[in-house]
Amino acid sequence: MAQHHGRSGAAWQLPPACDGLVVWQAGQVGYSVEVYRHGEMIARHICGNHAYDPERSVPLDSPEALSPALLHALARKLALEMAQAFAIPAENVRGAN
Repeated sequence: MAQHHGRSGAAWQLPPACDGLVVWQAGQVGYSVEVYRHGEMIARHICGNHAYDPERSVPLDSPEALSPALLHALARKLALEMAQAFAIPAENVRGAN
């Protein structure tokens, strides 16, 4: 599910001669990918690790929980896909962590 917002709390500096940037981050509880154009966030995707879903109550060490390494890989992959979808060069994809 993509969420569109006007402004983020993060202050990302765009590289010179660049009008787009994709920033991703991942951790134990999930990952997020944000797309910026001309300094404004134009899209965001957030995915939580279902190990932290209170309705499922899956323990962190459960085989159903996604590992931080897998969440990291999924975030990076989605960031590259979103960059392509928004015509942003892959070199403007940045990991925040």
